[in-house]
Amino acid sequence: MDYNDAERTSARLLHVEEAAKLLSIGRTKAYELIANGQLHAIHLGRARRGSAVARSTASSAASTASLTHSGRPPGVHSRDRESRGSSTPNHPRPRNAIGRRTGRNHMGSKGSPGEASIFRAKDGRWHGWITVGTRANGKPDRRHRTAKTRNEVVRKIRELEVRRETGTNTAVNSDTVEAWFRHWITNIAARRVRPRTLESYESMIRMDITPYLGGQRLDRLQPEHLEALYNALIEKGLSPTSVLRVHRIISRALTVAMQRQRIHRNVATLVDPPAQRRSEVATALTLEEATAVLHEARGLRDEARWTVALALGLRQSEALALQWKDIDLLNGTLAVRRTLHRVKGKGLVYEPPKTPRSLRTLALPIPLVRALHEQRRARPASA
Repeated sequence: MDYNDAERTSARLLHVEEAAKLLSIGRTKAYELIANGQLHAIHLGRARRGSAVARSTASSAASTASLTHSGRPPGVHSRDRESRGSSTPNHPRPRNAIGRRTGRNHMGSKGSPGEASIFRAKDGRWHGWITVGTRANGKPDRRHRTAKTRNEVVRKIRELEVRRETGTNTAVNSDTVEAWFRHWITNIAARRVRPRTLESYESMIRMDITPYLGGQRLDRLQPEHLEALYNALIEKGLSPTSVLRVHRIISRALTVAMQRQRIHRNVATLVDPPAQRRSEVATALTLEEATAVLHEARGLRDEARWTVALALGLRQSEALALQWKDIDLLNGTLAVRRTLHRVKGKGLVYEPPKTPRSLRTLALPIPLVRALHEQRRARPASA
């Protein structure tokens, strides 16, 4: 039953609370059935009304219930004139734009607190307002919808009301992409990632995201915006791997925004980033190159650092973080327990490896053990 039909029917009307009680379900469930189209509501607002519900037995399933039957349901007494013995026909009283009974025919009406207000402007367009909650500053959260026809505005306002009752409304915000990413990197990511990782996030947001999307409203971000960004970064000279890192940062920031109801979807999940291709070019040093490195490092204070790194394949941060207590010359082993990074504003910082697999103990080749013994005797106080 649509809203025009509702104005012509003489059916006894029920509040949603009454219908929920009649069906032995909760009010929230009733609103969910309305959202699914199984309960067809007529009246908008907290005093929402629907046409009477026919229930043949007390155990009738709520999922098949519909507030579209005219006439009196079993056990419900009609309030019309005929039930009082009057011979006067029971004509429906006029209703305003949101279905509320009134003594005169209004073009539009302002609802009571919590209800919808629908009216027609001088330009002929229909406008609807509804309170869906309270803002962070304590003021009512009023939402506005407009359309060319009354039925279209009613449909939009009805969707907002169902979201209000089911708790699925997104928070009103006018944050730009730049403002949200600045909040995310400062207050959220900073507590979850390593300082070095945070520094790389800040760099990519500043260099690769903000210049292209910074002025875009967060809640109006579309998949096409991200696709255009990735194409621009490829043309700029970034590798597919770098663009993939940018995509992951965007996705993480938008996931938090969606969890906090600032947006209703994460558009990054709708976009495929550039495919990551493995390099087939070997990056290991040749024997001649490794020999040249050792020759240049001979006599340096950190000669052992180069020797160990080349012999065991350590990362630079792992080799720089080695201390004599990590090396067991008697048993010929070396333990990787930490890394060393330079962090902006903090200088050199020791950190544990990223993954448990990076914590490892390696066997030392015999020539390397002899070289470390010589290094130890030459510089016993070095770390």
